[in-house]
Amino acid sequence: MKRKEISLGIIRIDYPKVSVIIPMYNEERNVVKKMENSFTLNYPQEKIEFLIGSDGSTDKTNEILKTYDHKANTKIFYFSRKGKAGILNALEKEASGEILLFTDGDCLLHSNAIQEGVTFFSNENVGGVCGNLLFTSANNSKVRESFYWKFETLLRKYESEIKTIIGGSGQIIFIKKIFYRNLPDNIGIADDFVIPMSIIKQGKNFVFAEKAIATTNEVENVQGEFRRRVRIGTQNFQSFSFLSEFLNPRYGFVTFALVSHKVLRWFAPFLMFGLLLSSWFVQQINSFLYYLWISQIIFYGFSFLGFIISVMGKKNRLLIYPYYFLAMNAALFVGFLKFLFNKQKPTWEVIR
Repeated sequence: MKRKEISLGIIRIDYPKVSVIIPMYNEERNVVKKMENSFTLNYPQEKIEFLIGSDGSTDKTNEILKTYDHKANTKIFYFSRKGKAGILNALEKEASGEILLFTDGDCLLHSNAIQEGVTFFSNENVGGVCGNLLFTSANNSKVRESFYWKFETLLRKYESEIKTIIGGSGQIIFIKKIFYRNLPDNIGIADDFVIPMSIIKQGKNFVFAEKAIATTNEVENVQGEFRRRVRIGTQNFQSFSFLSEFLNPRYGFVTFALVSHKVLRWFAPFLMFGLLLSSWFVQQINSFLYYLWISQIIFYGFSFLGFIISVMGKKNRLLIYPYYFLAMNAALFVGFLKFLFNKQKPTWEVIR
């Protein structure tokens, strides 16, 4: 028996009923694949239902969804534009399953994903489960794992073994329905951060299921990823305003994981700027401080070259990493400014 199975007390259980909740907005490119993937999941048909909510889609999403109205255990709802949180709140009220599975319209679940996820609920201390999100290239030819995502996944594995993870992947999140709390739907929030923290707030753990796999296409370019990170950054700052109580040390490991895994990352742009500015002021004190300042200038120079090469439509493995790192931190900074001066609306846009 694996160590993780021992630490979480996993045993096989009878299949609970699962309500698969799928919010969609302008997913005409993915809706057929998503629906067909959902109907082929390896889970007893009498123990599963599908609740799909279209959030005022303006492309052919609604037209395509109507061809699935006849499917058993499937309910499709067409909403006016209200945002993802509003869709999740509405669909949760329609769900009859003991377990809710939140998944996005642009990802596919592996056939045994539900079985692998619900197994963890045999432990009464578990209130929610995050599956393992993998990224594929645009033509789905192979799985790609960036250094960042490998590190993120490793952190989740270790946090889960110790106690609980902080945040999840919105493409595959399981929770017990009794622990669902309505999400704020008047501003844009990170549902895959707020839902796990809500579970933790109720005294339950939110754990990582490595074998419950979902796949999604990676964003095709750094510019698209920048826009996505701006949105995520704004949502995270807006979400944190509801969850700042977790900075209280009485939460123990949760506070440590939140600060080390999330908060420090969110404020990295300010730390980077502070380091650059302070290094410039003290560079003449000794050679170490001088070279510290010079090394930062070189790093930002490489980042700028990476940007120029990217604009030219070319790639350089040496330069893409500093460019990507700097771009993602710049996106966080822009997200922070939007949080301060222009609250993000609850509706979302598709980013390719």
